[in-house]
Amino acid sequence: MILFDDAFFDMGPDDLGAFSSKLQKEAESASEFWLECPIEGDDVACLLEAVEEVDAEVGLIQANGYSQQRIELIVKLYKELANSLYFCVEFNDGALLIDEVAECLTAHLHDKDIPVEMLVMFNKDLFVWIKEVFESKECDNIYSGETNTIAAGRQLIAMLKMSE
Repeated sequence: MILFDDAFFDMGPDDLGAFSSKLQKEAESASEFWLECPIEGDDVACLLEAVEEVDAEVGLIQANGYSQQRIELIVKLYKELANSLYFCVEFNDGALLIDEVAECLTAHLHDKDIPVEMLVMFNKDLFVWIKEVFESKECDNIYSGETNTIAAGRQLIAMLKMSE
């Protein structure tokens, strides 16, 4: 039997595998990123709209409990977010992880024991990262939020796989 505490772990560069490159990148501020940002204004608006909508859906699951329809919508919105982020080479690792979370949630659609707390934590890190880079444009290191999101996503995936 796997204990609940076993699903929580600290992630260092070795634990992140392919994602460890983000920890080795030199910090880049949002203002530096926006000097050459490859995302058009309409795409940024869609990205921000999707992150707001998914945050609302996760909040409803947190408040009301499991709903297959809400999880399906969250999966769809995570896919949209990942597709928008693929246009930024800088954030392909984050986009890959968001896609992986969406796939893992899809595989557990009928599992009413989805770890809502972990989903909320992942979504909070994702929300803060996207808002800081694409809306307020005021973060000191655009990669730190992505790294936090990846770590939270890895923990969510580990919790989901424990229920298999």
